Amino acid sequence: MPRGDDVTDRLQRAIARLRLLEGSATCHSPLQRVDGRAKILISVAALVVMLTVPLDQPVRLLLMMLCPIAMCGLGRLNVGRVVLWSLVAVPFALAVGVFNPLIDHQTVAMVGDVAVSRGWITLVSLVLRAVISTAVVLCLTLTTGVYRLCADAGRLGVPRIFVALLLMVWRYVRLLVGEALSLRMAVDARRYDCRRLPLALWGRIVGRL
Repeated sequence: MPRGDDVTDRLQRAIARLRLLEGSATCHSPLQRVDGRAKILISVAALVVMLTVPLDQPVRLLLMMLCPIAMCGLGRLNVGRVVLWSLVAVPFALAVGVFNPLIDHQTVAMVGDVAVSRGWITLVSLVLRAVISTAVVLCLTLTTGVYRLCADAGRLGVPRIFVALLLMVWRYVRLLVGEALSLRMAVDARRYDCRRLPLALWGRIVGRL
Protein backbone atom coordinates (compact mmCIF):
# COMPACT_ATOMS: atom_id res chain seq x y z
CA MET A 1 0.00 0.00 0.00
CA PRO A 2 1.49 3.41 -0.97
CA ARG A 3 2.69 5.61 1.85
CA GLY A 4 1.01 8.92 2.58
CA ASP A 5 3.90 10.89 1.09
CA ASP A 6 3.69 8.85 -2.12
CA VAL A 7 -0.04 9.43 -2.46
CA THR A 8 0.38 13.15 -1.82
CA ASP A 9 3.16 13.38 -4.40
CA ARG A 10 1.04 11.57 -6.99
CA LEU A 11 -1.91 13.88 -6.41
CA GLN A 12 0.33 16.94 -6.65
CA ARG A 13 1.80 15.66 -9.92
CA ALA A 14 -1.71 15.02 -11.25
CA ILE A 15 -2.73 18.60 -10.44
CA ALA A 16 0.43 19.91 -12.11
CA ARG A 17 -0.38 17.93 -15.26
CA LEU A 18 -3.93 19.23 -15.34
CA ARG A 19 -2.66 22.77 -15.03
CA LEU A 20 -0.14 22.11 -17.78
CA LEU A 21 -2.91 21.05 -20.14
CA GLU A 22 -4.33 24.56 -19.87
CA GLY A 23 -1.26 26.64 -19.06
CA SER A 24 0.98 25.44 -21.89
CA ALA A 25 -1.45 26.88 -24.43
CA THR A 26 -0.32 30.37 -23.38
CA CYS A 27 3.24 29.68 -24.63
CA HIS A 28 4.34 31.18 -27.94
CA SER A 29 4.98 28.73 -30.76
CA PRO A 30 3.96 28.41 -34.41
CA LEU A 31 1.26 25.86 -33.59
CA GLN A 32 -0.24 27.96 -30.79
CA ARG A 33 -0.87 30.77 -33.28
CA VAL A 34 -2.86 28.52 -35.61
CA ASP A 35 -6.64 28.80 -35.37
CA GLY A 36 -8.06 26.11 -33.07
CA ARG A 37 -10.66 25.06 -35.61
CA ALA A 38 -7.98 24.29 -38.18
CA LYS A 39 -6.08 22.20 -35.64
CA ILE A 40 -9.23 20.28 -34.75
CA LEU A 41 -9.97 19.50 -38.40
CA ILE A 42 -6.38 18.42 -39.09
CA SER A 43 -6.35 16.19 -35.99
CA VAL A 44 -9.66 14.57 -36.93
CA ALA A 45 -8.40 14.01 -40.48
CA ALA A 46 -5.23 12.35 -39.15
CA LEU A 47 -7.28 10.05 -36.91
CA VAL A 48 -9.59 9.12 -39.79
CA VAL A 49 -6.61 8.29 -42.00
CA MET A 50 -5.17 6.15 -39.22
CA LEU A 51 -8.44 4.22 -38.93
CA THR A 52 -8.26 3.34 -42.64
CA VAL A 53 -5.01 1.41 -42.08
CA PRO A 54 -5.79 -2.33 -41.82
CA LEU A 55 -5.16 -3.94 -38.46
CA ASP A 56 -2.79 -6.47 -39.96
CA GLN A 57 -0.39 -3.73 -41.16
CA PRO A 58 1.09 -2.17 -38.01
CA VAL A 59 4.19 -0.95 -39.88
CA ARG A 60 2.06 1.58 -41.76
CA LEU A 61 0.73 2.80 -38.43
CA LEU A 62 4.26 3.75 -37.40
CA LEU A 63 4.23 6.37 -40.15
CA MET A 64 1.27 8.01 -38.37
CA MET A 65 3.60 8.74 -35.46
CA LEU A 66 4.96 11.54 -37.62
CA CYS A 67 1.76 13.50 -36.96
CA PRO A 68 2.13 13.89 -33.16
CA ILE A 69 5.91 14.28 -33.55
CA ALA A 70 5.37 17.15 -35.99
CA MET A 71 2.81 18.69 -33.66
CA CYS A 72 5.29 18.49 -30.80
CA GLY A 73 7.94 20.16 -32.91
CA LEU A 74 5.69 22.99 -34.07
CA GLY A 75 4.21 23.39 -30.60
CA ARG A 76 7.58 23.22 -28.82
CA LEU A 77 6.38 20.33 -26.68
CA ASN A 78 8.48 17.64 -25.03
CA VAL A 79 8.07 14.56 -27.24
CA GLY A 80 9.10 12.17 -24.48
CA ARG A 81 6.54 13.62 -22.07
CA VAL A 82 3.74 13.39 -24.62
CA VAL A 83 4.62 9.78 -25.44
CA LEU A 84 4.83 8.91 -21.74
CA TRP A 85 1.43 10.42 -21.05
CA SER A 86 -0.01 8.62 -24.08
CA LEU A 87 0.89 5.25 -22.56
CA VAL A 88 -2.11 5.65 -20.26
CA ALA A 89 -4.20 4.32 -23.18
CA VAL A 90 -2.24 1.04 -23.40
CA PRO A 91 -4.22 -0.87 -20.70
CA PHE A 92 -7.51 0.00 -22.42
CA ALA A 93 -6.19 -1.19 -25.79
CA LEU A 94 -4.94 -4.41 -24.21
CA ALA A 95 -8.33 -4.95 -22.58
CA VAL A 96 -10.00 -4.69 -26.00
CA GLY A 97 -7.61 -6.94 -27.90
CA VAL A 98 -6.28 -9.29 -25.25
CA PHE A 99 -8.17 -12.26 -26.72
CA ASN A 100 -7.09 -11.63 -30.34
CA PRO A 101 -4.04 -13.96 -30.11
CA LEU A 102 -6.29 -16.70 -28.71
CA ILE A 103 -8.92 -16.32 -31.42
CA ASP A 104 -6.92 -15.65 -34.59
CA HIS A 105 -4.16 -18.26 -35.01
CA GLN A 106 -3.39 -17.62 -38.69
CA THR A 107 0.38 -17.36 -39.17
CA VAL A 108 1.39 -14.20 -41.04
CA ALA A 109 5.14 -13.99 -40.31
CA MET A 110 8.07 -15.98 -39.01
CA VAL A 111 10.64 -14.55 -36.59
CA GLY A 112 13.35 -17.16 -36.65
CA ASP A 113 11.60 -20.36 -35.68
CA VAL A 114 8.73 -18.54 -33.97
CA ALA A 115 5.44 -18.20 -35.85
CA VAL A 116 3.69 -14.86 -35.38
CA SER A 117 -0.08 -15.15 -35.65
CA ARG A 118 -2.43 -12.52 -37.01
CA GLY A 119 -3.93 -12.14 -33.55
CA TRP A 120 -0.66 -10.77 -32.14
CA ILE A 121 -0.30 -8.42 -35.12
CA THR A 122 -3.79 -6.99 -34.60
CA LEU A 123 -3.14 -6.61 -30.87
CA VAL A 124 0.00 -4.57 -31.59
CA SER A 125 -1.98 -2.48 -34.07
CA LEU A 126 -4.65 -1.73 -31.47
CA VAL A 127 -2.01 -0.59 -28.98
CA LEU A 128 -0.34 1.62 -31.59
CA ARG A 129 -3.66 3.17 -32.57
CA ALA A 130 -4.49 3.93 -28.95
CA VAL A 131 -1.11 5.52 -28.26
CA ILE A 132 -1.08 7.58 -31.47
CA SER A 133 -4.67 8.76 -30.97
CA THR A 134 -3.97 9.79 -27.40
CA ALA A 135 -0.78 11.58 -28.45
CA VAL A 136 -2.63 13.57 -31.12
CA VAL A 137 -5.36 14.59 -28.67
CA LEU A 138 -2.75 15.57 -26.07
CA CYS A 139 -0.84 17.69 -28.58
CA LEU A 140 -4.08 19.33 -29.68
CA THR A 141 -5.04 20.12 -26.07
CA LEU A 142 -1.57 21.28 -25.02
CA THR A 143 -1.31 23.69 -27.95
CA THR A 144 -4.87 24.99 -27.75
CA GLY A 145 -6.06 24.81 -24.15
CA VAL A 146 -9.16 23.06 -22.88
CA TYR A 147 -11.46 26.09 -22.80
CA ARG A 148 -10.37 27.45 -26.17
CA LEU A 149 -10.61 23.95 -27.64
CA CYS A 150 -14.19 23.60 -26.46
CA ALA A 151 -15.08 27.06 -27.77
CA ASP A 152 -13.58 26.28 -31.19
CA ALA A 153 -15.37 22.92 -31.28
CA GLY A 154 -18.63 24.73 -30.63
CA ARG A 155 -17.94 27.13 -33.50
CA LEU A 156 -17.32 24.13 -35.76
CA GLY A 157 -20.84 22.93 -35.09
CA VAL A 158 -20.30 20.39 -32.33
CA PRO A 159 -23.57 20.15 -30.35
CA ARG A 160 -23.55 22.40 -27.29
CA ILE A 161 -24.53 19.50 -25.03
CA PHE A 162 -21.25 17.69 -25.85
CA VAL A 163 -19.22 20.85 -25.32
CA ALA A 164 -20.94 21.42 -21.97
CA LEU A 165 -20.34 17.81 -20.92
CA LEU A 166 -16.66 18.06 -21.80
CA LEU A 167 -16.25 21.27 -19.82
CA MET A 168 -18.14 19.77 -16.88
CA VAL A 169 -15.93 16.66 -16.86
CA TRP A 170 -12.79 18.83 -17.06
CA ARG A 171 -13.94 21.04 -14.21
CA TYR A 172 -14.93 18.22 -11.89
CA VAL A 173 -11.83 16.14 -12.58
CA ARG A 174 -9.74 19.09 -11.40
CA LEU A 175 -12.08 19.63 -8.47
CA LEU A 176 -11.99 15.96 -7.46
CA VAL A 177 -8.20 15.71 -7.60
CA GLY A 178 -7.82 18.96 -5.66
CA GLU A 179 -10.26 17.81 -2.99
CA ALA A 180 -8.51 14.44 -2.73
CA LEU A 181 -5.20 16.23 -2.17
CA SER A 182 -6.74 18.43 0.54
CA LEU A 183 -8.18 15.40 2.32
CA ARG A 184 -4.90 13.51 2.06
CA MET A 185 -2.98 16.40 3.59
CA ALA A 186 -5.58 16.77 6.35
CA VAL A 187 -5.37 13.06 7.18
CA ASP A 188 -1.56 13.15 7.23
CA ALA A 189 -1.63 16.12 9.59
CA ARG A 190 -3.95 14.41 12.08
CA ARG A 191 -2.99 10.77 12.18
CA TYR A 192 0.49 11.30 13.72
CA ASP A 193 2.20 7.90 13.97
CA CYS A 194 -0.86 5.87 13.01
CA ARG A 195 0.05 3.97 9.84
CA ARG A 196 -3.39 2.62 9.05
CA LEU A 197 -6.59 4.60 9.11
CA PRO A 198 -9.73 3.15 10.71
CA LEU A 199 -12.30 1.79 8.30
CA ALA A 200 -14.90 4.26 9.57
CA LEU A 201 -12.59 7.15 8.70
CA TRP A 202 -12.16 5.84 5.17
CA GLY A 203 -15.94 5.82 4.85
CA ARG A 204 -16.14 9.49 5.83
CA ILE A 205 -13.34 10.34 3.39
CA VAL A 206 -15.10 8.63 0.47
CA GLY A 207 -18.36 10.32 1.45
CA ARG A 208 -16.60 13.66 1.45
CA LEU A 209 -15.40 13.14 -2.09
